[in-house]
Amino acid sequence: EAKSLGYQTYDLRIQKLFHYGNSLFDQKRFKECLHIQRKILLIQPENARALKNAAFLYLKFQRPITALKLLDKAIEDDQEFLEAKVLKAFSLASLRRFTSAAELLSEVMQNSNTGFHKDYAQELQNSINQYQKPFEKK
Repeated sequence: EAKSLGYQTYDLRIQKLFHYGNSLFDQKRFKECLHIQRKILLIQPENARALKNAAFLYLKFQRPITALKLLDKAIEDDQEFLEAKVLKAFSLASLRRFTSAAELLSEVMQNSNTGFHKDYAQELQNSINQYQKPFEKK
């Protein structure tokens, strides 16, 4: 049940904030976009999409620890959130926690038949493998 917020409901306000955030992102106004995602999280702290979006932006600002905390919360609420798992693996790799990142990517690839998640996970897995074994010949 949506609560009344003046003339708008929470759901409508959240939808408008997401739309505005997407517009800012498309314009490469990332700090402002992050502000909007954080505003959404003030209204709905468990919103998995806003958690994932904010985490992505924190990664863009090279803050993987902050991103990791948000992604853990998003995944805790939705165990099947593959996009969040891929971003979490990227965060872990950014922190040089390659084994954990590789395990998470392996899980994503097993649970995703096709599409972005599987392709990106495979690409990231290959990068991690190359980084872990820089002196091995291909």
